[in-house]
Amino acid sequence: MISVPDGEEIAKKTLNSRLGILGGISILGTRGVVVPFSTSAYKASVVQAISVAQASGCEHIVLTTGGSSEKYAMKMMPELPEEAFIQMGDFVGFAIKHGKRLGMKRISLVGMPGKFAKVAQGVMMVHSKSAPVDFGFLASVARETGAGDELAQAIEEANTATQVADMMTEAGYLPYFERLCTYACRHCLEHAGGGMTVEVVLVTMKGMELGRAEISELDDNNWSKGS
Repeated sequence: MISVPDGEEIAKKTLNSRLGILGGISILGTRGVVVPFSTSAYKASVVQAISVAQASGCEHIVLTTGGSSEKYAMKMMPELPEEAFIQMGDFVGFAIKHGKRLGMKRISLVGMPGKFAKVAQGVMMVHSKSAPVDFGFLASVARETGAGDELAQAIEEANTATQVADMMTEAGYLPYFERLCTYACRHCLEHAGGGMTVEVVLVTMKGMELGRAEISELDDNNWSKGS
């Protein structure tokens, strides 16, 4: 038998409770870190986390792409319990559908331009190898929010979505980010089949909020339309 002094107290500083591991600290290998590298393992961890949130009484969960975005999300929504925050990784569509399946009434997604630009395009699996950023799409969104041809052309020639975000911030076209979030909301809600409210919050790598939007099932007729 292995015993850890104050293990139950130490466990409060880990993710154990969010994974349904209660009553003590889990014992890991020499590095003390377990990362679900395979697709099936990561999906299983997402399913487990959402199931724990449901069992804890959550009807609102917050999906993030990683540790940094989760940290920023927790600061934005301090009223929510820790179990409500779930790192979905690249599996946006999978996490949203599972949240819908378990009866979540509201799902917030918090992330950065690199991955959420893809969600705004309608891509629900945002791994770097799954689909490229469509800079033509980002340029069209920029034009919708008032950007001129010169800036739009620069966006089409950009290398990363983060670079585009920097361009739009410096140029003062902040409505661009809200529009991007709106597109992302629509695609997420459509992917889930409606029946909930979806919120998308876009943040910088330093946690500054760039934009946000939300759409509920009341917007059913607007899913496939532009703003």
